[in-house]
Amino acid sequence: MSVLGLLGFIGWTLYAGPDLNWDLLNYHLYSGLHADGNKLGTDYFPAGGPSYLAPYGYWPFAMMVAAKWPAMMVGSVLAGIHSLCVIATWYLAKQLISASSGRAVALRIVSSLIAVACPLVLTEVGTSFIDITSAIPVVLGIAFLLKALDARVPRNAGFMLSGLCLGLATALKLTNAPFAAAAFLTLTVLWSLRADVRWKNVIAFGAAVAAGFVAGYGYWGYQLWREFGNPVFPHFHAFFQPPESIAAAPLSGVQASANDASRQSFLSGVSDWLFSSINRHQRFLPRDVWDWVLRPLYMVDPVANVYTEVRAPDARFLAFFCIAPFALWKLRAQFRSDGLVALLVLFVIGWMFWMATSGNGRYLMPWALIVGPALVACASVCWAEMKLPALIVVTVFVFVQSALLWEGPQYRWAGADWQEHYITANLPREVTDHPVTFVTIDGQSASWLSAFAHPESRFANPGGPGLKPKAGKGSDRFSWVLGQSREIFAIFRFDYVDSKSGKPFPSTPGNQEFNARQLGLKVDADSCLAGNLIEAVPERTASFAREVRLSN
Repeated sequence: MSVLGLLGFIGWTLYAGPDLNWDLLNYHLYSGLHADGNKLGTDYFPAGGPSYLAPYGYWPFAMMVAAKWPAMMVGSVLAGIHSLCVIATWYLAKQLISASSGRAVALRIVSSLIAVACPLVLTEVGTSFIDITSAIPVVLGIAFLLKALDARVPRNAGFMLSGLCLGLATALKLTNAPFAAAAFLTLTVLWSLRADVRWKNVIAFGAAVAAGFVAGYGYWGYQLWREFGNPVFPHFHAFFQPPESIAAAPLSGVQASANDASRQSFLSGVSDWLFSSINRHQRFLPRDVWDWVLRPLYMVDPVANVYTEVRAPDARFLAFFCIAPFALWKLRAQFRSDGLVALLVLFVIGWMFWMATSGNGRYLMPWALIVGPALVACASVCWAEMKLPALIVVTVFVFVQSALLWEGPQYRWAGADWQEHYITANLPREVTDHPVTFVTIDGQSASWLSAFAHPESRFANPGGPGLKPKAGKGSDRFSWVLGQSREIFAIFRFDYVDSKSGKPFPSTPGNQEFNARQLGLKVDADSCLAGNLIEAVPERTASFAREVRLSN
């Protein structure tokens, strides 16, 4: 299965092509290039809010790009990494269907195939997204958890291995936290129902989750603490530092003095983080009780922005939630001990946590893989023999899912043809041959420039949601970045080039001028220079304008 998965994922990537998606340009490439934290003390929100997320998952992609590997090789290596999810789902299926018969092996193969044969997975295979990469330890962690629960005498070692995997997955990508929390809550429920699950197992699991998170995130958190006085910067900053010091902490790494009177309580910080519009993806959150109940049905609709940004229709979740109650009924005699029951409880709790925190399909990737083995296991319980009713149901499901895979999805966010290198740029020498400071005055950062600019260049993106510096102390850090700069280029996307002067301009230059003035800058429009990536479309173009700072 591992070889077939590897070859299949590589073949699919070469067919689907590279993906120069918004997130790649906004922060994937920048985060990977500076995973050592060397830019924490010089740049100001260079890639917007995601600038300070743990960058290690993006490091392989960025290093291959920096080394100028051939584009197809970059995609193939990423596909190889992603193909490990086939091994993970196979191992999970083995915990649910453990027999050694030919039928059991066939069911495990079908489980793995259904797990990966969905638009959500195929859109990310071989791309810079790390949702699949970080989902692999989640799937393995749940498989280890089921194996530990299936043992005659559950031992702490199995629970600890499971917890380590889930903690590491959360360190790689914080959106996996709801699934780690769901696993802990499920184990707590099982402790109250099963005599063989001891409180020591629950504690061992929870401690292992924490240890896995620290192992994967600890060094990055230490670097953030050293620079900002906050290991999860910019989250919970009202707790770690006074509110006005978010942008004011000295860039030398010396922490601003704490003002205890202005600190919020930890619970207040948690509440702010969970319920702020910046951190919750409002566009995908359930709006009413019907959205909670009917989301699996809505996911079949082949349109964009139902549960993820691109078209990714999927019938598997609807099929799962339809068949799971019948499987539970069949297993009612061994309700407290069966591994599939434990997985179904975990699946439902994790689904609810995901819906409550984001509802974004990309953050559902672990469940998108797990639903394959779960669906096949439920079907095998409901239909021990493949009689006519089972054949009809299975045939309808295969037909619907195949039709959705063939007609419905958008398999790349921003697809492109294969070129010699994964990402190349045609930029003016004025912004590449010597250090300059790039200030983004558009909504999207221009951090992708760090792959082509002088290594000592600085990046500031103060225009992101909630990041625009305020007057007073809140603007000190941004002002410091500008003060260290001999030459500043304001960057904005351009929509056309003036036929007479050959200068690039946005369709609404007044808006860009207003944005610049809000930052204390004045754009010199006559100095505009054009640059672009592989394809000259608005999302991949940049206009570089020298700025003239306003006098006080």
